[in-house]
Amino acid sequence: MKYIARIATMAGIIGLVTATGCKRSDSKSAPPIRPTVSIAQPIPQKVHEWDEFTGRLASPETVEVRARVSGYIDKIHFKEGGDVKQGDLLVTIDQRPYQATVDRLKADLGAARARAELARAEAKRGESLVATKAISTDTYETRLKTAAEAEQALLSAEAALKSAQLDLEFTEVRAPISGRISNARVTAGNLVTGGSTANTTLLTTIVSLDPLYCYFEADEASALRYRQLHREGKRVSALFTPIPA
Repeated sequence: MKYIARIATMAGIIGLVTATGCKRSDSKSAPPIRPTVSIAQPIPQKVHEWDEFTGRLASPETVEVRARVSGYIDKIHFKEGGDVKQGDLLVTIDQRPYQATVDRLKADLGAARARAELARAEAKRGESLVATKAISTDTYETRLKTAAEAEQALLSAEAALKSAQLDLEFTEVRAPISGRISNARVTAGNLVTGGSTANTTLLTTIVSLDPLYCYFEADEASALRYRQLHREGKRVSALFTPIPA
């Protein structure tokens, strides 16, 4: 009997504590927090629909600058990574060998011009002498052939001088286009190979900056949607007219 009484007493104590705890919790409960929100009225207006695509910029003109003549680089005139204009002096190759060739060919041209003038004078005198039978016809024809050969030698000397002058001019490497120049692939004092062969030395590169092309790829769903809008007359197609981008 004592065991049953103790159980009943303990149960009564637990119930009392539970009731007391619930009563205290209800008395201290805080009211719910109502967050503050802002409300704005929608503004009706026309908007342009835009699609975003990832693209890359590329220059329409890219030039690999190479020398037309061989020789040792005397001086670099451009700033790496800077902007250059068409015709700007970029690299100078040692001009002394080419200048010497030009001077020698100028002398050869003077000698060829003197021989041609002498041959023309001899042929002209031979014309009057053969008329008076002072010289034979064979001698006169020989003088004519000599004059003709002297004229051809004069033309050859003039052509050789022009070629040498071009080579001298090509020792100054100039910018073929306007744009941004890369770094100098070969520095001063180095030997470069020029000409039109495949083993010519690359000096630098130039890319144009205005205009620039932007290449991007549109997904198939967007392309089909654009065509449908064009058929419905809701937008223009890039196939027929430029579109803003």
